[in-house]
Amino acid sequence: PETTICGSHKELLRTGIKLATRQPVGCPASVQLDDLKQTITKDRITDPAEQLRLLTTPRSNIRLEILVHEGTFGRVYKGVFKKGDTYEEVVVKTVTDAASAMQAALLVAEGLRLFSLVHTNVLTPMAACAEEARKPLLVYCCPSHSSNLK
Repeated sequence: PETTICGSHKELLRTGIKLATRQPVGCPASVQLDDLKQTITKDRITDPAEQLRLLTTPRSNIRLEILVHEGTFGRVYKGVFKKGDTYEEVVVKTVTDAASAMQAALLVAEGLRLFSLVHTNVLTPMAACAEEARKPLLVYCCPSHSSNLK
């Protein structure tokens, strides 16, 4: 069947958000997208190097605890993040030992694409550790209600 892009998806495309697939007009997502609380400001940082600099934290602040999911080249852990004097339960994404340098770089790049995005269904990175010669770690707040952590 022929599909077109609905108005809500056109608005997302206009703001620079790419869609994975075309949706039929009147798609169920358009209702949710009408209520989208997407924050795109003039001063949004779009330079990946600057984003990574702002997110960088020492590896010692991140503790991996429970392996939640393992994919072809990535892993998702529940863990703990030390932020100042407090400890917060978090989700940590990283790569497997078999992952190539390109796959590790891709994990970081994909995480940075979500930097400063505000939406109830999207986790944005709150910290990162991407030291050379070590597996990158991307830290996300831990949604207690969600099991889909891909």
